[in-house]
Amino acid sequence: MAAEQKRAIPAYKRVFNRRQFISGSLGGVSLLPWWRLLEAETIRGYGVIPYSAEEPRRRLRELGIMIGDYPPGEYNAITDVEGVRVGHTTIIRNPVNASGKEKRIRTGVTAILPHGGNIYREHLFAGFFNQNGWGEMTGIVPLLQKGRLKTPIFLTGTYNVGLVCDAAVSHLLKECPAILEERSIPSPVVAECFDGYLSD
Repeated sequence: MAAEQKRAIPAYKRVFNRRQFISGSLGGVSLLPWWRLLEAETIRGYGVIPYSAEEPRRRLRELGIMIGDYPPGEYNAITDVEGVRVGHTTIIRNPVNASGKEKRIRTGVTAILPHGGNIYREHLFAGFFNQNGWGEMTGIVPLLQKGRLKTPIFLTGTYNVGLVCDAAVSHLLKECPAILEERSIPSPVVAECFDGYLSD
């Protein structure tokens, strides 16, 4: 292909093709408008320039693809929403086992507090959607039945879900000890993301 032809392909088409949005779509359904799918089919025969680490990574918005009806906030983060707070800790350890071999531990936990008040007392309306039929998440049944979020949302590694759920209940009882006398005790919402390959 001539250099002029390569330059003639808009930048977003090159990025779109190399990141393979179609084959990597969520749940088998593309998130892109139908005309972008047609454009992707059209440019497959062009011999598109391969990805280069020197090229800056672009956001969908920079490629002309807008998701949602509203513009992003100042930092394009959930903390742009007034009152939302996010806390995170990362655990990096290299303990030595009984045989003298060093093991890697790489994990962490994120807590999302959806407003500045006491979420255990000031509930929010919430819902749940299963995107791909995989992944562990506690606290979903009460959320679906009542439609209210009563705890922070915790995110952690797959094998830490139980530990984080237990810690969340301990935090709940510390913040609201009187809740033990009530009929309805909130079930913590803890979701996982597999990080097992990071540790030994």
